[in-house]
Amino acid sequence: MRIFVASDISIQIFHLSTSARINRIIGGAKCPENTHPWLVLLYYFDEYYCSGTLLNEEWVVTAAHCYMSHSNVYENDIMLLKLDPPVVFTSYVSPLSLATCSADVGTVCTVMGWGTTTTPEVPHCVDVNIISNEVCQAAYENNIIDNMVCAGVMEGGKDSCQGDSGGPLVCNGQLQGIVSWGEHPCAQPGKPGVYTDICKYLSWIKETMETPPCSPGRSRRQ
Repeated sequence: MRIFVASDISIQIFHLSTSARINRIIGGAKCPENTHPWLVLLYYFDEYYCSGTLLNEEWVVTAAHCYMSHSNVYENDIMLLKLDPPVVFTSYVSPLSLATCSADVGTVCTVMGWGTTTTPEVPHCVDVNIISNEVCQAAYENNIIDNMVCAGVMEGGKDSCQGDSGGPLVCNGQLQGIVSWGEHPCAQPGKPGVYTDICKYLSWIKETMETPPCSPGRSRRQ
């Protein structure tokens, strides 16, 4: 888990998005325009690198592996970005609420990210189902831990992919998960996507957002 003051990171909300150039959401379609005003595109020195979700005027949540990549980071694959300056809410820019409990197995959720191989200039959405951790454990040789949640279509063909890292898994109108990892190539039968379970981090998120951060441009590990 990390907190990062986003002095060098720029964000764009859905309706302001520009082209990204890597393969992402598989088996989905363009998200309806202006329906996800909390969906964030993250840039670092003008280079796209991840997606995220706007929580309030000052905070975005994304995946920790967007900032640093090593095998251990996936055990707590969540990062908060404090925005400087804060965003201004409009009819096109507003936050998404956090889920307070885990979604039931079989719940239809939506995962989103910027583009596919054919139309990478706009966010794409795909519906996936919450998969039980027991089924997911079998698919990934017991590499699933309690703070992860799996979602996908077991017959394959629909999935998030590497370029969607940090993006939201939305269930029942709330943020349920953060795109973390999965099988590559993506969308294989029997290999659902793996997401950080936001419900396991509610206390940490609340505490972090209420605590003064470190200096801009530097991170604090939790």
